[in-house]
Amino acid sequence: QEWPKSCLILGARANGCEIATVLKAFGGSETETHLVNEGRDRVFDEEDEDVSAYVQEGLERSGVTVHNRTKLEYAKVDAERGTVECRLVQSVWMPPPDNDPGQKPAIRRVSKTVRVEKLVVCAGRLPNTGSLGLPEAGVETD
Repeated sequence: QEWPKSCLILGARANGCEIATVLKAFGGSETETHLVNEGRDRVFDEEDEDVSAYVQEGLERSGVTVHNRTKLEYAKVDAERGTVECRLVQSVWMPPPDNDPGQKPAIRRVSKTVRVEKLVVCAGRLPNTGSLGLPEAGVETD
């Protein structure tokens, strides 16, 4: 089976970063890869900032386009083209002008449309421990 020519990965925690890495490693430079970090400031943000920065630098060096502080507004399938049109909206902080220190920073929303062959959703994961018999073994879960 062939690798997609383009892919948008929604979610930039461990799963999303892993999938982006695999796509670039095996699909190579032929695969345009976007990693959308839904409303977060940095990828892999459950780790320390230096680890997160290292992961993002590696992704970008391999050719992944990282979209931090960005939300997927919509995804629309184009069956004729065999693609998905994805509308991304990024929140950009605009500092106040130097000549007006009383003014508060503003948030500007920047929209961008990306067309990809594949859309992968990495929305998180939950433990699946219900059938393990943990309470019977004396293990407490929260």
